[in-house]
Amino acid sequence: MYEILAFRGEATVPEGNGLGYAPGSRHAVIVFSGQSPGSDPDFGLARQRAETNGLLDVSLDDVGRLRADALASMPPEFASAYRNALEAGYGVVVYSGPVT
Repeated sequence: MYEILAFRGEATVPEGNGLGYAPGSRHAVIVFSGQSPGSDPDFGLARQRAETNGLLDVSLDDVGRLRADALASMPPEFASAYRNALEAGYGVVVYSGPVT
């Protein structure tokens, strides 16, 4: 069983990204990453998972642990990424507006 941590940061979207965002644009991201319960936050693993998801130049600067009961109050995109993290180990949300 995973404990889900939410890592916050920024990443660059590549050319041909499936999100329809301008190639090379930088966006805020949340990486939901499953880890062993009680383990220290693994920023390297979360960054690797975001890159596996197709993002480039990922920088993560903050993290928080999520409670399972928080799922009910999450926006749909976040709830979907959280569920992906429970099932596949990670989920990523990329904000639509580029970082200025």
